[in-house]
Amino acid sequence: MKHSSRITILLFVCGTLLLTGCANGSQLIVNLGKNPTAVVPATPTVIINPSLWVDPLLPATVQEKIKNQSGFTLATRKDGVSLKLQLEPAAVSGENVIGQIQWVYALVAPFPTVTDSLTVQELKDLWTGNVAADAPANQLMVSRETHAIFNALWGASADATVTIVEEELLTKNDFKQPKVWAIVPFDQITPRWKVIKVDGLSPLDKPLDTNAYALKANFVLSSSTADAALQTIGKTILSAVPATDRDESKMTVVMMTGTTALTRAIAYKMEIKGLDYPIEKVKDWFKDADLIHVSNEVSFDPDCPYPDYQQRGLRFCSSPKYIQTLKDLGVNVVELTGNHENDYGSQYLDSSIDTYKQLGWYTFGGGKTPEEAQAPVKIEVNGNKIAFIGCNPNGPQSDWANEKQAGSAKCDMAYYDQQISDLKAQGYVVIATFQHEEVYTYLYGDFIANDFRNAAKAGADVVSGSQSHYGMGFQFVGNSLVHYGLGNFLFDMMTYEGVGDNIRREFYDKHIIYDGKYINTELYTAWLVDWSQPTPMDDKQRTSFLTDVFNASIWSEKP
Repeated sequence: MKHSSRITILLFVCGTLLLTGCANGSQLIVNLGKNPTAVVPATPTVIINPSLWVDPLLPATVQEKIKNQSGFTLATRKDGVSLKLQLEPAAVSGENVIGQIQWVYALVAPFPTVTDSLTVQELKDLWTGNVAADAPANQLMVSRETHAIFNALWGASADATVTIVEEELLTKNDFKQPKVWAIVPFDQITPRWKVIKVDGLSPLDKPLDTNAYALKANFVLSSSTADAALQTIGKTILSAVPATDRDESKMTVVMMTGTTALTRAIAYKMEIKGLDYPIEKVKDWFKDADLIHVSNEVSFDPDCPYPDYQQRGLRFCSSPKYIQTLKDLGVNVVELTGNHENDYGSQYLDSSIDTYKQLGWYTFGGGKTPEEAQAPVKIEVNGNKIAFIGCNPNGPQSDWANEKQAGSAKCDMAYYDQQISDLKAQGYVVIATFQHEEVYTYLYGDFIANDFRNAAKAGADVVSGSQSHYGMGFQFVGNSLVHYGLGNFLFDMMTYEGVGDNIRREFYDKHIIYDGKYINTELYTAWLVDWSQPTPMDDKQRTSFLTDVFNASIWSEKP
């Protein structure tokens, strides 16, 4: 027998000893016929059908996946077993940790809740019934599974403040009990709830250090010995189940904004204070977003006159150098439904579209032809399919795309709603926008509002008003969010007759898509200063703004 053949047989012998690890302990002599004997490990550790104890607190979906595996026996008691998968900190000190499963939870409140954050101590006080009369919440709802986990982590809950409900109830909210909140697993967050930060952290944050986040449960898999075979079996078990219910690789963050028009006073401020002056105070809100949207209503014109901050007319253009501001913000989705795109001629919208495409940005709601203008844009990010579609029902006519000029998409509501339905059938999360009539109130009457509602009924997950210079109200149609208008983003309106400086209040909507579904929206709020610079609201400003808008919004279902 040749030397190479002896090696092959040796490897075969080692491989037939189930999970032994051939370099372990004393030696076993294997006779290879006429040739010298080979040395392999003796008295190998052969793990035949090891035992695994699974903590009954482990989420049921994970338990089912473990039960469907083979190669081990599930034990009913944890004493004397080979492997244990149990809630931390129950893991026994000194055991050999193989890995863990981490389940992340969210504290949620009805969407029209002004409070943004609690401390973990305040939440634990609510759990144990030690709640102040003026606390923003006086009751928590949890599923039976979640209740058992947090009872183990925090101690027994108080019957007066914690209620166990069916999981299905936690996916709904009729907004009639503003002080009844809930704790839900991350993958069960739904849009009608607002995620409340705990100690300043939210599971919607991306990235998130989950080790620093309070609402989590770690289930640790450990072995009774350091044996390599047990380690291998344990890793095989973990590889076949989800490591977490919150996988950032499946999360897409979309930042939607209101009116952008880099002209007039804001353009003048950019000339004297720098191109990034308008975004200096809010740009950190955008840094971790995957898709950043602006509705840029004004085209770039190389011959655009030097900005006049006292300009009286409403004919607008932007210097091409101002596009640097959008680049520095990270913009990659540009809506073209605005009604000033063709103020200086459609040729400038045409060339602006070329510039956007050269930058690798997506455009929708406008185009070089009517067909291009009306077509949705389809994007895939982190495994999520997202489509944007937008239109302009109001014109002016000179702004609409036609066979002779680039322009915005004129609304054809039947086409629009059918496109939304088709996109949903293709598995897209759909964000639909309108450049509708400009109003300076929180809501539209039904005649206009029905366009938004019908888009939601057609399947749009988010319906967003891009026309508004004034922060407008909200409504849900099922689990679809309708936001009638976000207000200005990068525009210079500091006052307006009838609403005063409330025109300075701005929404930016952070939409979270996870594992193919729209799950939540976080509202950012800013206050315009110096005719040009959105600035994060302080607590008093934000409370006033949210209170006004939530009080004026629609929280009951409309037919």
